[in-house]
Amino acid sequence: LPPPPAAPPQAVFKVQPRMNKYEIKEYLLKIYGLRVKNVMTDNFLGKRKKIVGTRRMFYYKRPNFKRAIVTFEKDAEVYTAGKGRRSEE
Repeated sequence: LPPPPAAPPQAVFKVQPRMNKYEIKEYLLKIYGLRVKNVMTDNFLGKRKKIVGTRRMFYYKRPNFKRAIVTFEKDAEVYTAGKGRRSEE
């Protein structure tokens, strides 16, 4: 049996919630020179947290964010940069 075809390179990015798929694709092409085949996005609501103090409770919410799953062309040179870090927006 022949080996299964290799999956195209993919990467996951955390982007601003107001960016759409076309802007993400254009950004990666202009800034990094990467040709994008497909972009899938997910919207996430920030977690709500509660801190219980001695006299009162404090509530806060983390910011909303959007996740972009990008599939690159077969000949794109994408390097793994590790797990990354949390970005403060």
